[in-house]
Amino acid sequence: TLVIGSDVTVETLTIEAGAVEIYGEVGTLTNNGTGAVKVWAVGDKATFSKAYTAGAQTIELKNDITDFASVIEIGRNLNLDGNGFAIHNTATRVVRITQPDLTVNFTDLALVSKCTAANDVRCVSFDDIASNANVLFDNCELSASFYCINVIPGPQNLNVTLRNATVAAGWAAINCYANNSTFTIENSTLKGLNDKSESSSNDFATIVFDGNGLYNVANIGKYGTGNTLNITNSVIYASSESTNNQAWLALQYGAQRNLVKVDDATRIIDDSGNDQTSNVTVGSRASSLVGNSYDAESELWLGEKKKFSGMNE
Repeated sequence: TLVIGSDVTVETLTIEAGAVEIYGEVGTLTNNGTGAVKVWAVGDKATFSKAYTAGAQTIELKNDITDFASVIEIGRNLNLDGNGFAIHNTATRVVRITQPDLTVNFTDLALVSKCTAANDVRCVSFDDIASNANVLFDNCELSASFYCINVIPGPQNLNVTLRNATVAAGWAAINCYANNSTFTIENSTLKGLNDKSESSSNDFATIVFDGNGLYNVANIGKYGTGNTLNITNSVIYASSESTNNQAWLALQYGAQRNLVKVDDATRIIDDSGNDQTSNVTVGSRASSLVGNSYDAESELWLGEKKKFSGMNE
C-alpha cells in the first residue's frame, strides 16, 4: 500500500496495482488495473466528490465541510469517517441511499441539514429500490427540520443501527414505510421536536412506522409492516415545542405486524423527565374503515412486559 502523507502533494497519480491511502493532496488520479483506494482524507466538497468517484473504500473528513448544496447520493458500499467533523447540506436531503444491497457505515460524524425549504426536509433518505441495505450510524449526530432517517415505500429487509448516536428532528427521528426491516437503537438519544404550526393534524411521533393508508384502505398491511425495532440503554423523547401532541412511537394508517422491544435501561420521557411510555399512537383514518383491531398482531414489549396501549391484546 502506497501511503501519501498529509504534508505531501501529488499532481498525477496512476495506480497500476495494489492499494493507496491518500491523506495529502492528489490532483489527477487514474486507476489502470485492479488497484484500490483504501482511504482518501478530504477537506472540501470537490475532493469528497473526487474520492467517491475514484471508489475510495473509506472517505475521511479533515475538517467540517459546510458548502454542500445538493444531496450526497450513495450508490455503492462506503465507510464515511467524520473524525469528529460535520457535513452541512442546504439540499432537502443531506444523504440518500440510492441502490440495493449496500453496506454503508457512518462513523464519528455529524450530518446537519441547513436547508431553508419549508417542507420535505430529511437528513438520510432511502430510495424505493434500496432494499437489503446494512447501514450503521456509530457515534453520529443527525439533524433535520422534518425527518432524520426517512424510508419511503418500497425497500425491504433493511438493517439500520444507531449506536452512540444523537438524533434530533423537527418531527420524526425515524419515519419508515419499509417492510420486514430491523432497526436497532443502542446507547442513543432520539428526539422529535414537533415545532410545527399549531394544529392537531401536526400531531406526530419520534419513531413512526407508516402504512401509507391515510386515505386508501387498500394500502393497509402493504407498507410499514413486519418490522422489528430493538431499543437498548437509550433515551427516547416524546416532547413538543408546540401544542401538538408528540408520541414516542406511532404505528400509522395500516402499518401491521411490527415488533417493538424496549429494554429496562431505556428511558421514554418528555423534556421535564416525566415518563411517557404510554404515549403511543395507533393509526386512525384507515383503521376506521376496517375496525380498530386491524393491527392486533403488532407487539410492544417494555422490558419483560407486553404492553400496547390502544390495541387489542
